[in-house]
Amino acid sequence: MRTKTVDLARGRWPGILLALGVEERYLSGLHSECPLCGKGKNTFRFDDKDGSGSYYCGYCKPGYGIDFVMRWLNADFKQAAQIVDEILGDDQPVQKVESKKDPRPMLRLIEKGLQPLTGNDPASVYLHNRGLRVVCTALKYHPSLTYWDKDDDGNSVGRGKFPAMVAEIVGINGEQLTYHITYLEQGHKANLPSPKKIMSPISPIPGGAIRLSQVGKQLAVAEGIETALAFYEAYKIPVWATSNAYMMEKLVIPEEVKELMIVADNDENFTGQKAAYILANRYALKGVCVKVKIPGAMGHDYLDVLNGKKD
Repeated sequence: MRTKTVDLARGRWPGILLALGVEERYLSGLHSECPLCGKGKNTFRFDDKDGSGSYYCGYCKPGYGIDFVMRWLNADFKQAAQIVDEILGDDQPVQKVESKKDPRPMLRLIEKGLQPLTGNDPASVYLHNRGLRVVCTALKYHPSLTYWDKDDDGNSVGRGKFPAMVAEIVGINGEQLTYHITYLEQGHKANLPSPKKIMSPISPIPGGAIRLSQVGKQLAVAEGIETALAFYEAYKIPVWATSNAYMMEKLVIPEEVKELMIVADNDENFTGQKAAYILANRYALKGVCVKVKIPGAMGHDYLDVLNGKKD
């Protein structure tokens, strides 16, 4: 990994890994099962020493941020460095790097199996079990998607096939970037190391979002799909989901949006609130009417509010 990328990435690994679909709980500094090998209950810890993205697992090898990216995407060193550069927005590489594997064939393969929600399909049952009743045509389900994981040597291996809820992540100009996948099992998230994943993108995803609704003058944005749908069910404002806090910070909204409602998670570490106010500040300075909505109870989001928990 070239020196310039190392310098740019230092202190920014949590955001980089969030942008690649790594769940926030793995980056909290607390012990958990390993998102890379899937083993143990308290074997993994992301400690990010000196902003290096360092982590440790009692089963697989410890490493740094670039090692995590290599294993997460099954990429080689140069491919991983290029992906990090894309996420950071570094458009002036010092030296040529190899192109990453083209993700479009895999995305097309997934697309062929997508089906609309019927109300009785696995994704509809999952949403119903989460307390949601709203019908969202932007979401699809796939009857059988392979869950890819890494073995002890960092190689990709299939861990079985699962039904899945699939959402398209769309770029600033409306172009397809990749898919957000929620693996399911018996009406709930599958018992997997990372039941929610973002597939390798065609191009950098910061700025994009999961467009759950068509928009006009008004738009509400939330991190999670379920949180966004809960807010829509309560307030009937068109919604997008950013998938994580880093993506919320970087979101780009259409020019026709004049009223922006930012639906933040009330995180105990203030990650959701921070992302919401960074986005709010950026668009308030542009003259957009911005409001930030945060549940009153620490640790809650608007799905909790919809389901009757204390606001």
